Amino acid sequence: MRGKGLGVMGEIGSRVEVVERWFGISASWEMEKRGRVEAGLCVMPVAGEIVLITGASGSGKSTLLREYRRRIMVERRIELDRMRLPRRAIVDLFEELPLEGTLRLLSRVGLAEAHSYVLPPGKLSDGQRWRLRLAMAFYEGARGKGSGVSERMCILADEFGGLLDGVTAAVVAHALRKMIDESDGLCAIVASSREELAAALRPDRVVRCDFGRTTSDV
Repeated sequence: MRGKGLGVMGEIGSRVEVVERWFGISASWEMEKRGRVEAGLCVMPVAGEIVLITGASGSGKSTLLREYRRRIMVERRIELDRMRLPRRAIVDLFEELPLEGTLRLLSRVGLAEAHSYVLPPGKLSDGQRWRLRLAMAFYEGARGKGSGVSERMCILADEFGGLLDGVTAAVVAHALRKMIDESDGLCAIVASSREELAAALRPDRVVRCDFGRTTSDV
């Protein structure tokens, strides 16, 4: 049985070698890809700018976004895709704002349905939750700037709008663009395989990943 098992492992190893030879890759390909991605890293955005990282699945978008994350101080990052949504009515999530200010903020990101104000995030649709995250990011950015933590806060998101339908994703992208334009000190770096979002997002810079190689246009 042991000999048979070794034979199976040997067969698997041989297939790996064949695939590596056919496609011109090696066991160290991931590290090589990371090195090429870092070499093509674009400059950091300034306040009021949006960087869109796009490309096919597995092309290096998340690797590049991780490098951006590494270069931005924790105090300056607002992790949109990692944001926890408390189990409370959404009007109670902005404690330092008066009720009128809270409703204005929610309206700015497209959450204007009165019945949604008293619901917890778990009762909202996927699109509504993304818009709520934008409102919370704007709120967090304003609090950080007001406390003197940073002159610039950066919103980051991987697979931005990835689970949303095309229309809803475009609405969320437009809401992010509007929020960045109206903010004082916010910028954003988002990764998405949906390059069509650029029309609504209107990024100041697009970085295209192609399995380790990156190209950028403004």
